Amino acid sequence: MTNLIERPVYLQKLIDRRGNGEVKIVTGSRRCGKSWLLSKIYKKWLLEQGVRQENIISVSFDMEDEKMDEKLLDPQVLKQYIFDRITNDNEEYYVFLDEVQEVYNFEKIVNGINSHENIDVYITGSNSKFLSSEIKTIFRGRGDEIRVYPLSFKEFCSARTEDKRDLWKEYYTYGGMPGILKQKTREQKVSYLHRLWNKTYIDDVIDRNNVKNRRALESLVDALCSSLGSLTNPSRVKKVLKNIQHTDIDEETVNSYIGYLVDAFLFEGAKRYNIKGNKYYESLCKYYSVDVGLRNARLNFRQQEPNHIIWWMSEL
Repeated sequence: MTNLIERPVYLQKLIDRRGNGEVKIVTGSRRCGKSWLLSKIYKKWLLEQGVRQENIISVSFDMEDEKMDEKLLDPQVLKQYIFDRITNDNEEYYVFLDEVQEVYNFEKIVNGINSHENIDVYITGSNSKFLSSEIKTIFRGRGDEIRVYPLSFKEFCSARTEDKRDLWKEYYTYGGMPGILKQKTREQKVSYLHRLWNKTYIDDVIDRNNVKNRRALESLVDALCSSLGSLTNPSRVKKVLKNIQHTDIDEETVNSYIGYLVDAFLFEGAKRYNIKGNKYYESLCKYYSVDVGLRNARLNFRQQEPNHIIWWMSEL
């Protein structure tokens, strides 16, 4: 079913940036559709424009991909692999590097490849430690970020023929992760969302940030999901964790853990716009889950409140 979802908004963003001399950096949470966008949708468009198949070089570093060649995690091996396939300086080549943050010192390789005028470079990443907050530094001012979210409601409906009201109920229950469309039953959908949390997101945040207290991190995730759209800060979260979930961690740790979750594109914070002076530093934010289905699954579907949800890119 997902092969029918074209995601035209993101495709146009890539088309507009084609050949601009910058590294196109496609970021977003794992399994939100970044790889599909590049390797299927954008590649198909390039081929339709007359680009030769041999001039599109794709490498995936997704650790969950059984086809991944671990030898290419070595920067020198990767560099040799790419340049062995660039055989004509007078032709345009397109290099797609999926989940490139898995490669040690990847920024030097990417900058080196991008320095060639006939190579257009596109990379994806699921953690903003190197791919969002430090783009200007790492890519020497030549990095152009494209943030990808799970399917909007419009995209979710694009390949479906059911009544919109039924689709809306399904969307605000199970969310817009593309993989959810492959799950047929409620049991399968619930299981899929739980697996994403337990085997992909939580493990990734722990491994990447060397988190020592898994229980505290998971309690924090539950607290953020439960207080969706409510004003909060590390001090308030600390009190919730202690009083309700009986988890005692200091404010500094809470703040760090929230940062890890935001950096993994699992939550986004929205600050008030109409405050001035010292109140700006009180750090009151409303945090939203990047996908409502993930949020619901984390709470075992106990708190479904459509009126408290921000729908990313959900224009009808």
